[in-house]
Amino acid sequence: MTDALLHRLAHTNPVPSNAVAELTAQLRHQSLDLPPVATERPNRRRALVLAAILAAVVLIAAPALALRFGVIDFSNAEPASPRVVKQFSSLSEGAPKGMDPKAIPGETRLVGEIGGHTLWVAPTKPGGLCYEWSKASGGCDALGTVPLSVSWASDQAPSSASSRSFQGVDGFVHARWADDVEIKLDDGSSLHPEMLWISPPINAGFFFYRAPEGRTIETVLALKDNKVMTADTTGTGALPGPHPFADLSKRKELATIKTADGVATLWIAPTATEGRCTWLQYRSEEIAVVPCLPKGYGHQAALVLAVHTIAGHIILSGECGYSAIEFLHPDGSTRRIDCADGLVFTELSTSDTSGQMRALDAHGDPLPGSMGPVPKPASLP
Repeated sequence: MTDALLHRLAHTNPVPSNAVAELTAQLRHQSLDLPPVATERPNRRRALVLAAILAAVVLIAAPALALRFGVIDFSNAEPASPRVVKQFSSLSEGAPKGMDPKAIPGETRLVGEIGGHTLWVAPTKPGGLCYEWSKASGGCDALGTVPLSVSWASDQAPSSASSRSFQGVDGFVHARWADDVEIKLDDGSSLHPEMLWISPPINAGFFFYRAPEGRTIETVLALKDNKVMTADTTGTGALPGPHPFADLSKRKELATIKTADGVATLWIAPTATEGRCTWLQYRSEEIAVVPCLPKGYGHQAALVLAVHTIAGHIILSGECGYSAIEFLHPDGSTRRIDCADGLVFTELSTSDTSGQMRALDAHGDPLPGSMGPVPKPASLP
């Protein structure tokens, strides 16, 4: 019964699984002094005894978990002020179609503070969250499927002459896929930042960290039982390869385009956090078609395309959250390419590349504001 309750507590609060195991071991060494049970009315007596055990375990377990891991009961957190509620309401105002996070402003809560920065969080209708730090950044995960979300802060102005360095990060990890965060600095050291863990419906841990004077942040990793589940390396550039956290044993070939020198193949594979990586392979060369996306975000309303020249063939690939793409040629003719499973992969003609393109909605009608030139091709060997 103790084990079952602890597991129930773990599902109620986003607490690391190793903490539940540790607390279970502690509770097994504690004895509960219960009076003997009489033989009369056994069902009622048994129910009373079990209720007493449950109450005792809750009194022991809940404070221990909350004190050690900072678990916050979202439903009992302080409601946000009308000013903050209005700010969260504005997240949906003027949002493009398909980009509204559907936050529930009236349920915004003040959930805690790290380093003098106050955190407000609101649930979304699809099961995700929106958050905002005072004097800093914020964001949304409308679907609740983002395993790691990081906002990077730099003291430097953007410069094309040199890469930017970053001195601050904030964000969250979803408790379903992570129980800790590790931050790596430019001197090779690493640390685990202070976290605010929040119970469902938020079910996430939030962090806010500023590097010491003279140090910069290179990588933020999400960990589960000390295993790296995913990472963000905005501070140092792209992760190695187009699919560093994909399960390649489950990869699928979606489409191919044959050339005289080999086959260009579009692959997808699931990630350890139920997302999806998509990449293009030609011979031994692999390039990301779009970043590895969390579950459900591969079908968002977006158009993220790249064009590559491979062995004389011009190939377009990328994310397409619409029904199709239409090419408008200089001579007035058009060509339609259907998108499938949130992706597009096709060979282009010279007429396609010399004209314009636009997205089509579910009814096959042009999407207002989507007209633009075809991306310039990059060459592969």
